[in-house]
Amino acid sequence: MFCQLFPYNRLISKAFYDLSADANNNRMENIKEYENEHIKVIWKPELCTHSKRCWKGLLPVFNPSIRPWVNINGADAQVIAEQVKLCPSGALSFEFRGDLATK
Repeated sequence: MFCQLFPYNRLISKAFYDLSADANNNRMENIKEYENEHIKVIWKPELCTHSKRCWKGLLPVFNPSIRPWVNINGADAQVIAEQVKLCPSGALSFEFRGDLATK
């Protein structure tokens, strides 16, 4: 009985994967977002090259030894944005929110 159902289960799994896959590269994209009223930091772990620039430059915000590893309230939004710009892989990005978004 299980052998007869297995192909069906595999088709359902594949259909679910295809619906949730990134259309450009046909893989699921894992995105983490950390936000407050001033800034949103977006992290794409698959792109991260672990250069350590984020946490060596701004440990109060980016600390890999604690979870969640991004403390969005650890520094001013402008300071966080400047550090995110130094990410060499593009795994980190940001969007200003609220009043900062209109500047």
